[in-house]
Amino acid sequence: MDDPPKETDHLMSLTEIARYCGVSVPTVRKWVDAGLPTVQMPGSSRRRVWRSKLFEFLDNPDRDG
Repeated sequence: MDDPPKETDHLMSLTEIARYCGVSVPTVRKWVDAGLPTVQMPGSSRRRVWRSKLFEFLDNPDRDG
């Protein structure tokens, strides 16, 4: 199981990630398909990503997408 996020970490929507990274939402969805881990809140169909997991994914030179 993954370590719990740090107190300074927060969940980001796919739209927030796209704006932050300067890419489209479909590109972020491709990242999710390529392994960017998401969290789905109970009672919601929307996916969120821990900010720290986004940075880990983007820093990985071997990632797909």
